[in-house]
Amino acid sequence: MEQNTRRQEIIQENFFSYLKLKGITMSAYAHANDLDRTLLSKWKSGVSNMSPEHIYQAASYFSISVNDLYYTKKELLRISAVENKFEPQIPQKIKLFLNYKPFFKKPFVLIALLLIIAVTLTFIADILKLKSEYFMVLVLSTMIISLFIVMRYLRKKEQFIINYTDDIYYQAKLEDPVSVKMHIYSRITMFILMIMLLVFNLLSLSQLDESLFQIIGLYIVILMFYMMVLIVSIVHLPFRFKTIRYDNQLEGYDLSFLLISLGSFQLVYFLFTLLINTINIATLILSCILYIINIIDFINISKYYNKYDIIFDAYGNPPQKLYKDK
Repeated sequence: MEQNTRRQEIIQENFFSYLKLKGITMSAYAHANDLDRTLLSKWKSGVSNMSPEHIYQAASYFSISVNDLYYTKKELLRISAVENKFEPQIPQKIKLFLNYKPFFKKPFVLIALLLIIAVTLTFIADILKLKSEYFMVLVLSTMIISLFIVMRYLRKKEQFIINYTDDIYYQAKLEDPVSVKMHIYSRITMFILMIMLLVFNLLSLSQLDESLFQIIGLYIVILMFYMMVLIVSIVHLPFRFKTIRYDNQLEGYDLSFLLISLGSFQLVYFLFTLLINTINIATLILSCILYIINIIDFINISKYYNKYDIIFDAYGNPPQKLYKDK
């Protein structure tokens, strides 16, 4: 029923297109074909449909074939291709692919970039705290937006037009099974260090004046969010390494990147705003150790994901690398 309704819409759209193309009014057409003018108005509004007799009549009047009224331009092209015995083409699709490859080999560049962003945001925070009582909300919002921008736009988006029988995906040829023990142990160590940092900062709250209370409070909020992301990464880590990834989302790398982002911010924020007011040697040492472990973990993850190649798998042909190694 729906197909018939759509077909009638196409027929009547084509009919009125030919009327407009030839500069014929509905009244003139109705008079020339001995029809009621209101019948054409009903066709135009969709209240009534053209009968087969009316379709043949219109085709004869316009000196066209019935198919010209019955089908869309695309459908007519397909019919013409079949009639002329052209070989049918495989339908195509556009695939959006996130290309991480340029960053797998350059983890230090990303770390440096994150540190620059963290320093900039912390400097802004130091200014805002002098001028606004809502600086915590502003700084956290700015940090979240900045991380979103980094995660969204550092990865190169590429579009490929491929056949429906083809695919593009990540593939890693690993000589040995992947061991996640080192990553899990390093992240558990990071979590323990975070708990110690959290305890030290909570204990110091009662000894601080109001000018430092908000600063420590913001640092604790960042630390707790950092811990939450770390817990998620530990739980999901064993499931993040596959030989072939058709989903095009390297979640293990994304989580590691988010961890190093938060680690960079917590370290810089601590050094920039806390040390200028009060020096806590134990907290300083813990923060540095935490960040060093985070860097090592991120570099190792980057090395692992660098083993992935972007594969173009064309139907009937052997899979091949989309990009050759430079």
